[in-house]
Amino acid sequence: MADLAQSLPPFDGTFLEQPLEGEPPRLAPGEEPDPRVEAVTEAVASGDYANAARSAEALLREGQRDTRLVGAYLFGAFQEQGLLAMPGLFRSLLLVLTTSRAAFGPEAKRDIFLESGLRWLLRSVNKHLAHNEKKQDASWRRWCEADNRAPIEEALKLSEPILAAMPSALPKNGCEEPMRNLSHWLRRHLEALPPPAPPPALALAPQ
Repeated sequence: MADLAQSLPPFDGTFLEQPLEGEPPRLAPGEEPDPRVEAVTEAVASGDYANAARSAEALLREGQRDTRLVGAYLFGAFQEQGLLAMPGLFRSLLLVLTTSRAAFGPEAKRDIFLESGLRWLLRSVNKHLAHNEKKQDASWRRWCEADNRAPIEEALKLSEPILAAMPSALPKNGCEEPMRNLSHWLRRHLEALPPPAPPPALALAPQ
């Protein structure tokens, strides 16, 4: 995985913010699943999140519409940008649960893989937010700056649509609680942020 990731372009993190169309991938008779997808899940299990995200992005752009890539990919966006990634992450979640869902496979296990991947994603984001808040580290101080206000507000507008889409897309609905916890944390954090800076005063033209 490390060798593969070194050959990949820089991480972007926005691929799932646009709707995906078309039929889900199907294996031909006798065809084996792409081992690179399993390598991504193994990288996540070993804590190699950055390489997992970059490899997941490369596979998605290549046309691998495998739901097991989604959680690793979106967690990479959060790791790269912190709270500034929230609007894109929430847009991606909503599309994956609605418009883009039918383009993902494997069909027989799509809902199971999607639910487990998104549950891991949401719980992992919540865990990292709580960890950095407790440590009051450099990441936390960055998250407390006023320019995080607009991205959080934008993300929170999508919170209820995401929650509304979960019951039909995820039959077990194991993602609702961590999604509500994430939304609650963001609202609480938003209330503690400094107000946005006032716009600069316009200089009056000389009379």
